[in-house]
Amino acid sequence: MLGQLPPLNAIKTFAIAAQYLSFKQAAKVLNVTPTAVSHQIKSLEAQLNVTLFERKVRSIELTPEGEKLAETSLSILNQLHLCLEEIKAPSNRVTISCCTSFASLWLAPRLTEFNLRYPDIEIEICASNTLVELEHDRRIDIAIRYGLESDDPQEQLLAQEQLACYARPDFLDQITEKPNLFVTEWEDDFLSNIEWRPYFDDLTYTARSFNQEQFALQAALAGQGYALISDVLAESTCQQGWLVEDKGMPRLTGYNYSYRLSPFTGDTHQVHIFSKWLEEQFRETRH
Repeated sequence: MLGQLPPLNAIKTFAIAAQYLSFKQAAKVLNVTPTAVSHQIKSLEAQLNVTLFERKVRSIELTPEGEKLAETSLSILNQLHLCLEEIKAPSNRVTISCCTSFASLWLAPRLTEFNLRYPDIEIEICASNTLVELEHDRRIDIAIRYGLESDDPQEQLLAQEQLACYARPDFLDQITEKPNLFVTEWEDDFLSNIEWRPYFDDLTYTARSFNQEQFALQAALAGQGYALISDVLAESTCQQGWLVEDKGMPRLTGYNYSYRLSPFTGDTHQVHIFSKWLEEQFRETRH
């Protein structure tokens, strides 16, 4: 049924001419010639086999069929305009794709600083543990990757993480026998879990696992034990003094954090600003 409709451009031309009752004014709105408007409407009339306008010497008037079509087409085109305005992304918005742990533990705590520095740029976070293909998803402007080192020149390395044991300062002052060690065991197959068992004695610690790092960190913040988590994700809580690293416990080499820009929006001003801010934040916190 939709395939039998006249071209949208012809309907739009007719609706504007009907609104102003002037081919000349419609031509100005559409930035075309009055002759082009007349041709579009004649083509529409031929396709519908009706007369939509009565042409007079100095004016035009809608026929009954034209009035009916004008009422419907103007209503639908206005609804379409409102819908497009509602779903259209603002030109100053930057949409970031990243894993949920990074979004909650690293990115979100720093966005206030970014917003104060760049109040005209809106940041939207799309947190997911599914790999986003930028070539197929135009919504995403920057993808922050977590994984093995890549030789792809389009991926910019931010940092390589180290896994360390963090706990509340008061917990370290009163460690009980065989304290809890909260670790992360991912349930998906995207990345292999970092092997931590060879570094810890089962007789010394009680291992308890979560499927997201933020849960291990929250358990440590509650004073329930150690959290074996990425030093990248622990930075904010350590800066606040809420958690400290137990330097006497093992450190493990983890995965890399990098970012990749959209092939469609990567060269825009606001995306460039955010990517440079991202690099700056990693430089400052890693030294």
